[in-house]
Amino acid sequence: MIMSKQLILVFFIIAMCQQLLAQEMVVPLRDNPFVQQKNAHYNSKKTRASLPFIDDFSYNASTPDTTLWIERQVFINNTMGVNAPTKGVATFDGLDATGRPYRPNDFGAVGFGDSLTCTPIDLSSNNTSDGIVLSFYVQAMGNGFPPEQRDSMYVFFRNSSNKWIEQYRRRGSFVHPFIQIFLPVDDPQYLHDSFQFRFVNFTSLNLNDDVWNIDYVKLDAGRSIDDTTLNDIAFTEQPTSILNTLTAMPFRQFAPADLSAQQDVTLRNIYDVTNSFVLHHNAIEVNTNTNLSNTTQTAFSMSPKSTTTRSVPSYNIGLSGAGPFVVRDTYFIDAINGTDRKSNDTIITETVFDNYFAYDDGTAEQAYFLNPALNQPSKTAIRFDLRQADTVYGVSVYFAAQVPSAAGKFLSVGLYDSLGNTSANDVILKQQDLYTVQYPSQRGDFSFYAFDQPVAVGPGTYYIGLSQPANFQSDSVYYGLDKNTNNNIQKFSFNVNGFWVNSAVQGTVMMRPMVGRRFTSTAVNSIEKISNTILYPNPASNIIYIESEEIWSAYQITNIAGQAVQKGKIQRNKINIDALPSGQYLITLNNKNKKETHTVWKQ
Repeated sequence: MIMSKQLILVFFIIAMCQQLLAQEMVVPLRDNPFVQQKNAHYNSKKTRASLPFIDDFSYNASTPDTTLWIERQVFINNTMGVNAPTKGVATFDGLDATGRPYRPNDFGAVGFGDSLTCTPIDLSSNNTSDGIVLSFYVQAMGNGFPPEQRDSMYVFFRNSSNKWIEQYRRRGSFVHPFIQIFLPVDDPQYLHDSFQFRFVNFTSLNLNDDVWNIDYVKLDAGRSIDDTTLNDIAFTEQPTSILNTLTAMPFRQFAPADLSAQQDVTLRNIYDVTNSFVLHHNAIEVNTNTNLSNTTQTAFSMSPKSTTTRSVPSYNIGLSGAGPFVVRDTYFIDAINGTDRKSNDTIITETVFDNYFAYDDGTAEQAYFLNPALNQPSKTAIRFDLRQADTVYGVSVYFAAQVPSAAGKFLSVGLYDSLGNTSANDVILKQQDLYTVQYPSQRGDFSFYAFDQPVAVGPGTYYIGLSQPANFQSDSVYYGLDKNTNNNIQKFSFNVNGFWVNSAVQGTVMMRPMVGRRFTSTAVNSIEKISNTILYPNPASNIIYIESEEIWSAYQITNIAGQAVQKGKIQRNKINIDALPSGQYLITLNNKNKKETHTVWKQ
């Protein structure tokens, strides 16, 4: 039977879609830089907790409260949970208290992973009729990867004979809403002076697969398994950015059009009754303590067990100068009564105006890499837009850990004026070969790749990214993938077969263009020697200053047509370009031993 052209076209489109999807890969992380402790048991004082025992993990820390818990293997955060009851969750995965896999080289290994054990609680004066109940919220997957059926979340109680007795087990599944679980403590064997309860996950031990999130743990008397009362109104997820799509940018490139119309904050009324609250907002510039905004909204009512999103209008960022600036937005509500947990009544975000563009929030929940095609380099590029002339100094990248390590793999850094429909049509402004992948000494930091000479460019749209040589015979480098922002489809492109394609992966690959100011490069082992000479400001209006370990004696300036337009002796490490018309130029510096050429922009 002969297929119709339409049917063949459909099969072709399906095959192409499958191929594109197979080119981008998302995998669990193998590293948590925020949890880097050598000793899992860290509460040496053995302090005792008391009733009521409550922890909603809403504090500003990445490890559990030492007065409540005796281990620190879990990760306290506000990025891994999806629609959590309150801000902050305790995340259980396959990474230990140092933030590394329990058994990194044992593929397929499974077993008990993270433990979260409360400090001893004296229940010896209680009896079985006191209505002591443990409640908590649990969620599988969240922003991580789903636990399989064999993977489970357990709760154990410690009895008077120091034995741990299983009280609860939940099998793995795909993401689901947080659900509240109630476990009565009504057996005499648990009413002793050192009662404890423990959360522990059964998981893959070679990566942070099989994610579980726990929130709002409460142990108290006078309850029942039908008692859902948690008298609290709390912030939940992080507020949206004050910028439209960016999370950070250089202030010299900032314009009011970059501001979002509003910032959205999410709150949850955990009460069993309707409550009203007043939302306050304050914004300051941190370095100068300059007040930028103060607002108070009218009272708003929330029905029981409901979640609402409130909007705070944008405000004028009345700052002057080049920065850097840090704008801190604080959102807070008035307590309903004295039993409210104060730690979840406030939530803070910060926006950095420095020497880079960022679309991510600085934390990775997953890892991203490319499937290379045979005999083709693998390339990535992130878009950025300049409102005015500036200088591109390089790129910073968050490399996710992988096994075996990517350290030593070769890559190049490319700056593009435009991306063609094929690689042959790319307009490349700068390509630096070859660097090697290096992880920063401080885990969780970005790696910084500096061009040997910065590139001055005019206003417009540009792209910068990494490429790996063809047939590099190993996995692509792993990039951190931020799942709490979603800018890939608009800003991130990849190329593994000679054609650029917009990413189809939800999230944001953590790559940041570096502009406007010199930065300290990571020790990236570039094969090319990095110059120690810098010309600034760039762009400039009249005077170019030279900062260098070299002593330069003369210079020559040529325009983009290659014509010499100015030359002379260098005095006091500066060059006057006041007579030149606006545009792009090459300045060649000379001495007896060498010469260097730098690109500059005259405003």
